[in-house]
Amino acid sequence: MGDSLINATAMLGRCDVREKLLSKECDTGRACAIWKTTEWSMCPSGCGEQWSTRRVDCTDSNGVALNERVCLRRIGPKPDTHRECPPGPCSFWKTEPFGACSVSCGRGKRTRAVSCIQNNEMVDDSFCSAAPKPAVTENCVLAECAEWQPSPWSTCSASCGAGNQTRSLTCVQKGDTVHLTLCDQKTRPKSVKDCSKGPCAAESQLSSPKIWWATGSWTECSTKCGKGKQRRLVKCRDKFRDLPESYCSHLERVEDERECDEKPCARWSQGPWKPCPSTCGEHIYQERAVRCVGVADDAEDVAEELCDRAVKPNSTRDCRLPKCPATQTEPPTGRWIAQKWTECSATCGGGWRTRVVSCSARQCDVARRPLDAERCGADACPAPAANYTWQLPPWSACSVTCGAGEVRREVWCEDKSRTKCSRTCGKGQRTRIVECVSDVSEMVLADEKCPEALRPTATIRCRVQPCARWRAKPWGQCSETCGVGVQTRKIYCKLGKKTQDDDSKCQHLPAKPSNSTRCVRPACPTYSWISTPWSKCIDPCGDRQQMRNVLCMKGGSVKAAPHMCNGTKPIERRKCPASLCPYEWVPGPWNTCTQSCGNGTQTRDVDCRLKTSHSYLNNRKKLEPVVPKERCGLLPQPSATQPCSVNVCGTEYSWVIDPWGPCSTTCGPGVRRRKVRCQGRMGERGTKEQCEAFARKPNRTQSCFNRNCLPATCQEIKASMKTTHAIDSEYAILLDGYQIRVHCHMMNETVPRAYISVDPATNFAEVYGRRLVFPHTCPHGGQRNDSCECSAEGAAGAGLTRFRKLRLDLMNRRININDFTFADTIHGQPVPYATAGDCYSMRDCPQGKFSVDLRGTGLRIADDLQWEDRGHRTSSKVSRKENNVLVEGKCGGYCGKCAPDRYKGLVFDVAPKNLPV
Repeated sequence: MGDSLINATAMLGRCDVREKLLSKECDTGRACAIWKTTEWSMCPSGCGEQWSTRRVDCTDSNGVALNERVCLRRIGPKPDTHRECPPGPCSFWKTEPFGACSVSCGRGKRTRAVSCIQNNEMVDDSFCSAAPKPAVTENCVLAECAEWQPSPWSTCSASCGAGNQTRSLTCVQKGDTVHLTLCDQKTRPKSVKDCSKGPCAAESQLSSPKIWWATGSWTECSTKCGKGKQRRLVKCRDKFRDLPESYCSHLERVEDERECDEKPCARWSQGPWKPCPSTCGEHIYQERAVRCVGVADDAEDVAEELCDRAVKPNSTRDCRLPKCPATQTEPPTGRWIAQKWTECSATCGGGWRTRVVSCSARQCDVARRPLDAERCGADACPAPAANYTWQLPPWSACSVTCGAGEVRREVWCEDKSRTKCSRTCGKGQRTRIVECVSDVSEMVLADEKCPEALRPTATIRCRVQPCARWRAKPWGQCSETCGVGVQTRKIYCKLGKKTQDDDSKCQHLPAKPSNSTRCVRPACPTYSWISTPWSKCIDPCGDRQQMRNVLCMKGGSVKAAPHMCNGTKPIERRKCPASLCPYEWVPGPWNTCTQSCGNGTQTRDVDCRLKTSHSYLNNRKKLEPVVPKERCGLLPQPSATQPCSVNVCGTEYSWVIDPWGPCSTTCGPGVRRRKVRCQGRMGERGTKEQCEAFARKPNRTQSCFNRNCLPATCQEIKASMKTTHAIDSEYAILLDGYQIRVHCHMMNETVPRAYISVDPATNFAEVYGRRLVFPHTCPHGGQRNDSCECSAEGAAGAGLTRFRKLRLDLMNRRININDFTFADTIHGQPVPYATAGDCYSMRDCPQGKFSVDLRGTGLRIADDLQWEDRGHRTSSKVSRKENNVLVEGKCGGYCGKCAPDRYKGLVFDVAPKNLPV
């Protein structure tokens, strides 16, 4: 039987190998265009944006300069001429000194403040991310702690029944016995416990059963590592049953809970990455320290077996640096290295074999380069079978667009009797006719005549040429780091393993895949200008300004660089509104002209008065308040003089004006009068009409104001009592246009004194008189506790003083803090008003207190008054409330106190909203 199936190896022998040509050289006939680049320049020193540059020229492969458009068309985009340098250290970490140790003995911790500083101000830590943040905490070891050392228990105090046992306790430090106060009182062991020696004789006669605490087994520890708890069941019972716990009240309770510690807890701690040892090159690694540290011991190293090795962080990573640029220096000459020859491309008829030839250095002698191809298989080939032929597809395009390259094609030997491949590209099938033929007559027989097991296959797989298909590069990074952006990718046409230069081979395919898509990153942070409230106008009547802070904030909580905020930055300063000033200039009427005829000058008084909108007296005009001119400060003042002309000189008739008479009142607003008559040139009396023909008649009356009706001082009150005897009492006075009540004292003296009445419960000053035995502590969270471990040897001058009245210096607006006329010293020494202190602790733990309460007096403490600390290791906390009407403070030190500014004194202002109703 005939079999026309031939395997692939046999089929290759059927075709003439001399006709098999897989590739050949090609030459485009023109020089290639290239981008010629120089070395990158050195990065400049400094911080901020810094750039490195290089020169990029368009030339051909022979070095001839070309127009840049040629390279852009043939090669693609021009390489970068600038690249950003690594940023310099513009921001830096600022560290404060470490604070005190958290314990007074043994091992503890101490902390410090670490902040990122840029342009002399504190900014978000992200500004300093280029350098590792210094440690905020560190361990500290002080003197060894003292410990309790109990003696053995004594024998039971009773020979039968219930009794007790005792033992003594000593405090030991480094083997020496020290004072008991040096040991921690919280861990002090018991020195007395109950005991039982069995029932006494009288009791033993009773038939009550034995009672005891029965216990179960301990549970497993509640934690896998570190300190936990174990529990067990404890019951009061006798030999028959469980009993209520009251039956065992005479017995010492057995513990049902105890601490346990299986093993210390630990975690992996990784340090910062060390800088890369190079700035360019491949396979460059950076390292960091990875340690197993204890959780309870706050990052102290422990055995690595205590940490989970499955989650151990990497200690090295690839720096992923760019390749190093080629140097301009001439490389040394190397030697040629030739690899083994490949198999011959043909077994007969002549073929080729090749090998790889490389240079061991950047440059070798071209004249001595070994051959990388040579002829082989020169034996003659047998005549090809008539039924087989080489299948020769078209040549590919030249592998280069300029210079010398290569064209290739796939070649295969094919049986002519087979049908064509079922597909024009890619994988398909070819079929052939398989018949059962007689060996003798070569006639076609029925298929059953031939053994089915020996039947040749009628179909084989085939592959004519590769199919064109669309391929996509991975998606690039999102165009935005936050919010919504765009991702792009490159779509290209691929034929087999080769990428096509254009898309023409894929035009017949379905629609080209999209090269862009929408990407969503985390929501963008919002940057906005945040303004603090305007500062208070301390003196709205002067040329003062209000200020506020305007910051660019990220998300409303993190300070950011100003350029991150859009829009104009809001103003940070503005003048105080004049409307806030309660005073104004009020001009009086003009006085008589200095000349009876012709041009003269007239004057008027300009007073500083309380605005009627601020005065509660405006319904009582006779008490219209005039205040010292200093209160109007820098407000623009109306003119006090102006030119005038009563009569024209030389007229037949003119007005004759007498001087003004006295004011109709001695205080407050009134009226004054003068005579105005018409007189002729010869002294004769004229009529009103005769004078008005030449000049308007001057006014005969005008308003006047001598002084405020209310007195301003106790001296004025005393002076007004000419007919009566002045007594010490409460009086109303006018202060800066407002009526307040004062107590005038020593009215029988030449200079009486003014006081205001206050509540002694909320007007006091104290220097606390106790001192801590351990002054480096601050027990009870800094709160006052008279049961503290303290000695009575506190600050010198300790005491508590309460004030019923405060002496005022009305001229200088000060409260005399050293006047104790109406003060009660509750204990110790007198303490000046608005002063507090102690000698309690070296920590920030003040105990001395003061309170200034001016509610209902019409007065308030001045805005710009400050309390100053005096002494050693001082600490003060002063709070102002209700527009400085109420001021409270806690002050102290070791030893220290606080008091009002010694040069200004306790300065006060009028507080209209604080006036008594």
